[in-house]
This record gives sequence, structure tokens and C-alpha cells, in this order.
Amino acid sequence: MRTRQPTTDDVWFPPGFDRIAQPLPTTGAARRTMRTVDPVIVALAERQHGAVARSQLLALGVSDDHIAARLASGMLVAIHPGVYRLGGGALPPDQLRMAAVLACRRGSRLAGWTGATHRDVLPDAGTRPDVAVPPHRRPDTRRFQVVRAIPVPDEQTLVRGVPTHTVARILLDLARRDDGGRVLEWAWRQAIYKQLLDVAAVRRLLLDRHGQRGVPALQALYDRRAALVGEVRNEFELLMLEIIRAAGLPEPRCNEPWDVGDGLVLRPDFRIPELLLVVESDGKDGHADVEFLLSDAERDARYAAMGYATLRYSKWETTRQRGRVDDELRRHRELFLRTRS
Repeated sequence: MRTRQPTTDDVWFPPGFDRIAQPLPTTGAARRTMRTVDPVIVALAERQHGAVARSQLLALGVSDDHIAARLASGMLVAIHPGVYRLGGGALPPDQLRMAAVLACRRGSRLAGWTGATHRDVLPDAGTRPDVAVPPHRRPDTRRFQVVRAIPVPDEQTLVRGVPTHTVARILLDLARRDDGGRVLEWAWRQAIYKQLLDVAAVRRLLLDRHGQRGVPALQALYDRRAALVGEVRNEFELLMLEIIRAAGLPEPRCNEPWDVGDGLVLRPDFRIPELLLVVESDGKDGHADVEFLLSDAERDARYAAMGYATLRYSKWETTRQRGRVDDELRRHRELFLRTRS
């Protein structure tokens, strides 16, 4: 029963795992018993959300025959070539992400949208996992969205045991997307709202990577960060924010808590104090807490009592009647400024 030893380029173990794991003996009957093999597999899987790599098992002394036997019995189930999980059932998100990193081998880490999802900055996009790999690596691009990048210690971390780009580096990953910057700003706002953004780390990254792709978009966002108030909750709100800016209106306050009197705090989607205007993007994402109990008319009445006009738009209007929406926003701005002049 011969065991093929992996190269050091293949093998990655969670930090501290080598202090608790005991590799199997290389000779003797003990190596061939289930009682000695299974605890090694389980101990590793418990540190990795139930996922293990063949290269890791081989490095611990588990043979190819041992692995084959456990695949045949159903104890191990293949997720990717050379990456397995314990048992069957639904695959938890953290297990899928860990499996992707293991499949791309040592030096790989979550990046881009997947990294942002793992950091609870963006929702799960349900696409191929974004994984950063060393430039010489050639993973299966049919399974993964590959970002080729030299691993830099200051740009990676462990999040729930999974190697992941830092939030600052994730923002640079997103800045390199060709989507007009919507997702980048969404992630930026969410990271600030959830107190995950290290602005100093962003500044260092911008200096270290001056002139590289994606840096100008991230630099622009960094330069106007003081004007970005509040979170943007979904892609419809990103579209509405783009329309507000295109109409030449001042930068709005997004989903910011607002005390409208009588102890009632509302969160209008977009509030523009300079124009005494509230813009609501009426989608399937409702308002929170007490706002569920108020109709649109009741909320608008509260805004009117504070001196604000309200404009409401559905996603259909912003996509199919964008010209009309843009004209209405511009007319409100011009009328407001004319009456105040």
C-alpha cells in the first residue's frame, strides 16, 4: 500500500493544526485500522468546516487506498477533484468556500465578491467562487472565478478559519470589475456601516499599488468618502443612487435614521437636506421595525411635517421610464432653488 507524498506547494493546514494532529505511523498494522485513520480525517475536517483535501490527508499519512475506501463507503464525498467533505446533505456556505480554497491549493484565498460575502459585506451572488491564486497556479476556471495575485501578508487574513483577502484588498478586487463602480460603492458603504473598513489600510494599499488596474476607481471613492452617508441595501438602491447623481442632485443620505417626532425614527431610502427632498425606491425590500406599520402615505405625511417633499419610484419606472424619472428629479431641484432664490 504505497502513499504518494504531496509537494509543499500543495499542502496547507489551518494555523495551529500541527500542534493537535498526530500523523499516522508509517509502518505497522495500526496504520491500517479504521480506528487510527478516521480520527485523523475527522480532526482535520472539524477545523475546516467539514472539508478536507487529498494532499492534506496524504501529508498526514492517510494512504490513497484509505481515501478510496472512505469515498466508497460514503464517509467522504467529493466536492472538487481532490477535495472532499464528511458525509452528504446540503453544503453550508463556509464549507463551499473552504473547499474552493483547498482546491486551488496553498497560497489561495477568497477574493472579490465571494470574499465580500464571507466578510458579510455583500450578499451571496450564487456564482462561481472568486479565489485569488499565485500567478503561476492554473486552477480550473470552469469552477472558480480566478484572480491571479502574489500573496501579500498585509492583504490576507483568516475569517472563520478560511484564508481571505482583507476588506481593503477585497475593495480593490471589486474596483477591477467592469460595472461602473456600483458594486464597489455598495461594498464600501456596507463595510463602513458594519464597522469593517480600515480606511488607513485602504490608504496604504492605494499607495503601494499606485498605477495598477482598479486603483483610480478606489481612489475616487476614498477621496469622496466624507460625502457618503449611510448604507445602500441592494442593487435597486444602487441604481436609484446613480439616477439621483446623474440628475445633478446633491449627495443623498442613504437609509440614515431620522427622528421625525413623537419618538418615531424612520429611514428614508434617500434624504437630500439641501433640497428638502426624500426619494423612496419602492421595491420588495421593505422598511424595518415600526416602519412596517406605516403606509407610504403615513410616512410621506411625516416627511411633509418636517418640510420635505417625497418622490417614489418602482424598479420598473427606473429602468423603463428613466428619462421621466430623471426629468422629475431635475424639475424638483430647479423649482426648489428658484423658490429659494
